[in-house]
Amino acid sequence: MLAISMTRKTLNYNPVVVIEDDPDQLRIYGDLIKKIAPEVDLELLSSGKEGLATIKKYKPRLVITDLRLPDVDGLSLLSESLRRHPDLALVVISGFPGLKNIQAITKDAGNITFFSKPFDRDIITACFKSILDTKKADSVIQGISLMNILQIIAADHKSCHLEIQYHTGSIGYLDIIEGRIRYAEVKEKIGIHALEEVLTWENPIIQIFNNPQTTETNIDDFPIDRLLLKLCYLIDHNTRVDSPTT
Repeated sequence: MLAISMTRKTLNYNPVVVIEDDPDQLRIYGDLIKKIAPEVDLELLSSGKEGLATIKKYKPRLVITDLRLPDVDGLSLLSESLRRHPDLALVVISGFPGLKNIQAITKDAGNITFFSKPFDRDIITACFKSILDTKKADSVIQGISLMNILQIIAADHKSCHLEIQYHTGSIGYLDIIEGRIRYAEVKEKIGIHALEEVLTWENPIIQIFNNPQTTETNIDDFPIDRLLLKLCYLIDHNTRVDSPTT
């Protein structure tokens, strides 16, 4: 069973997932993706079950799959993938004889593009490129403190993903579920320590994505106002401890 992962898996892990039981075809797709977007993370999987597990755990930028897989029904894979991530981009490349019927059934299901085998490599490449070039935040904010934004999100009981960029180049990641921060990561820090660090950043650029990126949690399920109050105390205490005495 072929399974190739090319990065450390963190909150900011939004791979291109390729599910194909033909190892030669699998590597062709992987080579095309790396040529188009060398920076992307790749999951090359020959198992539909592994593909579904990856899709459930993370939010892929793109899923490329065959419909005829030895261990998972192709339609079930499409349905479960879109149930988990309604805005997920899916590309189906298959020699399945009923592909046109499948395409008709799923035409209103979501962002699915179909190609029959054998395929035109130039057309497939253009399709991959158009999808991978379109990752954009739903909102970009600067000039408002992260703490104020978190308070607004809490009041709205919003679920979202935040990418916070500091002027040093550091990037922090937060996942918020129904107004509660459930995951935080920055550099080698995770959880409450990561959240504490990003709250000290002055005037960061904050990108807001409407959908959380992972189902993992590393922060206790506390309301944001209580969590922020606790962190303000810790930050103030640490500042006093670190300050030179006069």
